Amino acid sequence: MSYSVSATRMPLCSVFDLKGRLDSLETWSDGILPEFPKVPNSYASDSNGELYWVGREHWLMRASIETEESLCSSLRSGEAPTDVSVTLVSDAYVFFEIEGDDAKALLAIASPLDINAMPRKFATFTEAFGQHALPIGHEGSFEIAAENSYSPMIEDCLSRAIG
Repeated sequence: MSYSVSATRMPLCSVFDLKGRLDSLETWSDGILPEFPKVPNSYASDSNGELYWVGREHWLMRASIETEESLCSSLRSGEAPTDVSVTLVSDAYVFFEIEGDDAKALLAIASPLDINAMPRKFATFTEAFGQHALPIGHEGSFEIAAENSYSPMIEDCLSRAIG
């Protein structure tokens, strides 16, 4: 069965892995990041980018690649206190945008995630096509972030599903 969707490999973006207690990260980031999401497995966004709450004391910050250098300077990962970890991981992830009438159905077969049980705007680690992945739910579309080394396989699976 083919699905009425489009799947597009997104351009490289800036991604930071953030770990630590929420209050410590908020203090350290000093307003540089979007407001931290209030609900686990969701995200918040503003003009600076998106901040995904992906695990206990674990967030991913995603922004345009053009802002990477200034974010690195502002977040000062090498100077972070011992209870805060800020790591640039832009090269580790590839993002695919999935849009169309059957986008939800495609994500349902790609992942064991119960899409209907997720909040409208979600981000959570699970699997996609058998590989560790980060599905992200937007208003009317989805994205899948996968480890860079598996991106050709994810791209092939998406292509086969689209038909």
